[in-house]
Amino acid sequence: MYATISQGKISNLQGTLIHNQRKRKKLNNVDYSRTNENITIVNFGYKNQNDFLEKKKFQIREYNLKKGSKHRMIQKNKSFCQELIFSHSHNALSKSQSIEYCKLAHQFIKDRFKDNEILNSVIHLDEKTPHIHIVVSYFDITNCKFNQKDLMKKKLTDIDKIRDDFDKYIKPFFPTLKKQDGSVVTNHNKKASLEIDKLKKENKLLKDEINDLKKQIDDLKNGNKIDLDLDDLIKESEKNLNETKKITTRTRKRRH
Repeated sequence: MYATISQGKISNLQGTLIHNQRKRKKLNNVDYSRTNENITIVNFGYKNQNDFLEKKKFQIREYNLKKGSKHRMIQKNKSFCQELIFSHSHNALSKSQSIEYCKLAHQFIKDRFKDNEILNSVIHLDEKTPHIHIVVSYFDITNCKFNQKDLMKKKLTDIDKIRDDFDKYIKPFFPTLKKQDGSVVTNHNKKASLEIDKLKKENKLLKDEINDLKKQIDDLKNGNKIDLDLDDLIKESEKNLNETKKITTRTRKRRH
């Protein structure tokens, strides 16, 4: 039974918040009848992503005027925060234990990045395995600047160090949970890769089917014989292809 941690940079914060706060009910892996059980520890305290960035720009300008500094705002379309997801092996903990585990994860990150604002922290209890999403800003509150290259790059992106330290942090509370090791990640990625390969083959078959049907239509049109049923078949095949592409995209995202 493992404690698991994954991470990823965020440039589109709005999309992350929509997912974390369940603003859109279109996820197959979510039981929306249990969404009201989710626990929001830190709600996003801004109107939207642009509001957050504008307020940080204002704070930087004010700080620069006061200190005579020249801190630059984060470049457009660059990542300005990072999300960490803490979970555990399925059925490793009871619901109440999972909640305690997730709250410990939140406190762990809060203590670790005291100078950085946590933008969003939500425990999801409406999926197969409980877990917590924690979004940490690169904005250094003390020095009033986006500090991705220094503090955050050294501490936030070092996932192995985070796993080591979190393992020590939760050991007194959950001694049976092991630190996530390479085999856990490898097996997860291998399973996802096999699924993606299968979907790619399905994509190819559907493309071949569409091309074959289009060729038949061209042949029929050239011979002044038009079978209207073929148009319907193409539309159905193209629909299936689009659905398969969507599944492939979701699988790729899940692998990371």
